[in-house]
Amino acid sequence: MVRRGSFLGCLLLLACSPETEKVSQDEVTTDPNAVTYYEDVAPILYENCVGCHRPGTITPFSLTDYASAKEHGIEIVVHTADRHMPPMPVDNSGACNTYSNARWLTETELQTLADWVDQGSLEGNPLAAPALPEPPAGLTAPSATLDPGFEYLPNAALADDYRCFVLPAPVQQDAYVTAYEVVPGDPRVVHHVIIYQPSDDVDVVDAEALDAAEPGEGYTCFGGPGVSSDPLVLWAPGGGVVRQPEGTGVLLAGHRKLVMQVHYNLDGGSFPDRSRVLLELQSSVATLAKYQPVADTKMQLAPGLPMVETQSTFETDPFPVTVYGVMPHMHTLGRTLRVDVDADNTSTCLVSVDRWSFHWQNAWWYTTPLSFRRVDAASIRCGFDTSTRDETVTWGEGTMDEMCLSYLYISSP
Repeated sequence: MVRRGSFLGCLLLLACSPETEKVSQDEVTTDPNAVTYYEDVAPILYENCVGCHRPGTITPFSLTDYASAKEHGIEIVVHTADRHMPPMPVDNSGACNTYSNARWLTETELQTLADWVDQGSLEGNPLAAPALPEPPAGLTAPSATLDPGFEYLPNAALADDYRCFVLPAPVQQDAYVTAYEVVPGDPRVVHHVIIYQPSDDVDVVDAEALDAAEPGEGYTCFGGPGVSSDPLVLWAPGGGVVRQPEGTGVLLAGHRKLVMQVHYNLDGGSFPDRSRVLLELQSSVATLAKYQPVADTKMQLAPGLPMVETQSTFETDPFPVTVYGVMPHMHTLGRTLRVDVDADNTSTCLVSVDRWSFHWQNAWWYTTPLSFRRVDAASIRCGFDTSTRDETVTWGEGTMDEMCLSYLYISSP
């Protein structure tokens, strides 16, 4: 059987011999070990791909049936082999943790997809087809809804429009966010949504000033909201309902306005959007959690280099902590990111990003939370490709700036 690496070599070098590599349709269909769409491939695509690749979404094509999967078979193999798809920039191999919400194909699944294309993209028996999964179920009884109150028409002159909207305070008394669901107004253009909670009332005023200074609804906000804040919601297509780790919640301050950042991708055109976010709130939680940033804000990246790294280490007052997940963040030059902690007399990797994509940011929850009795230091190291720049790159919110940052979702006594 042709291995995945052999297939890709044939694809890129066009060197495969038809006599040795091509298997006839008759031979394959009588082979009980043949890879077919309905028996072998559809279960993989339905489990990992059709949450996004279905009609009416931002994806350029659907993968909900045999014909479309066959048409895009080579793309499926190439982009899954390099782990560009399913989109997950964080390593889930186990070398540095695994994640309960991972978008990650096993090596066996990758080989199955490659073998299917290599053998001629056989259809198989339609009676063996799994049921097409329904779109993820939503929150049935949300406690609050975040709604800008208007439609925004993304700027059609841009390939990507990053827009921030100041939202009314959803609660008058302090509460705790335990789950959320993003409902995109038009899934054809909404690429990701982040809800930020400004750090205090001064930051709310600053966000409102940014809004007032720019004509139209909202304001431009490529790297973040432009004010001191922490994320409450992180969502990308296919995310469905996101529940905070069991028993935990994030404080939502009463009377505090919020900022919604929406990334609009306009490759397929510009369409009016009024995205909303549903929140599940509790008046109390067993464990108060928060998003703790680890960042290198003094980074200085030399220009013109295919890889340049920056690193920062922080000593802390020793304290016990439980880490439930991570939210790494860089801009478009980012390539790699790693966070480690010195804890309990050993060094532990918290997150490793080996193929950063600015377009696919999310919160990643550990399969098993990491608990430490004593944390003495934390470090972050990021790698960037500055070959397109001719000036030093520094920390900042702007398009030409960069960030070396990861939030940790933690609790501590």
